[in-house]
Amino acid sequence: MGAWGVGLFSDDTAADVRDEYRSCLAEGMNGEEATRKLISLFKGSHDDPDDGPPLWLSLAATQFRYGRLEDRVRDRAIRIIDDGTDLVRFSATPKLVRARERVLEKLRAQLNGPQRETVNVRPHIPTVCDWEPGEVVGFQRKSGEWIPLHVQGIGESHRNCYPIVCVLDVPFDRVDDATAHTPMRRISQIPLHIRSRMSNASGLRFGPCPDCFVIFVKKRDLVSDRIARTGKIIQPKIQIKGEGILPGTTCLAWKGLDKFLDEHLEPSSVA
Repeated sequence: MGAWGVGLFSDDTAADVRDEYRSCLAEGMNGEEATRKLISLFKGSHDDPDDGPPLWLSLAATQFRYGRLEDRVRDRAIRIIDDGTDLVRFSATPKLVRARERVLEKLRAQLNGPQRETVNVRPHIPTVCDWEPGEVVGFQRKSGEWIPLHVQGIGESHRNCYPIVCVLDVPFDRVDDATAHTPMRRISQIPLHIRSRMSNASGLRFGPCPDCFVIFVKKRDLVSDRIARTGKIIQPKIQIKGEGILPGTTCLAWKGLDKFLDEHLEPSSVA
């Protein structure tokens, strides 16, 4: 995807460097060990005209944030700021160039200024979801209605595991009748209250699995009294490979699930 903004971490490479460095610290590495691992992981990007500048700028900014700024990283980042190589990516839009320049000037001041005290990073405790692919899990909406979530697979993001689900088009009290041929309820790509005012919105479908979504759950969410494990297993409707979170898939936090369903879950076709 590359850059999606002018912020220091509004870039795939920059965000990955920041997250990986922090993960290394959380695993107990010191700053120099974390830097060595980063440099090894991104060795193909060191001098790349597109990925090199965000790599070094992100690493310097992240080291500064955690009080572990190394001279060689600081010097490399300042050299990139001074020679303008980072601005080439934004050269087609002068407004973005000016905005990025302001971001880089702020970073330069930080790197040349007083350094922070070392910040301790707490160990990361991964979220583990024990739902099984194909499992049907009941979820109680705030209205009191129970709906059947069908687990398509378990996706991974930053060492956490999250369920990828759809809603089966069958009443929850008849979930025992569900089979591999039971359809999914449609997820509107546009909030229903807005779509009702549009003449052609029903045809808008984004991503390879528009009726599936990822729920970012925490351990306490999985034991909520609004969750009911049915023990029923039905063959998943899609095949999840690799990390599992497919491009274009809607991702939402547990606390946003009710609002998402209220705004996007289309009515059931079952009477």
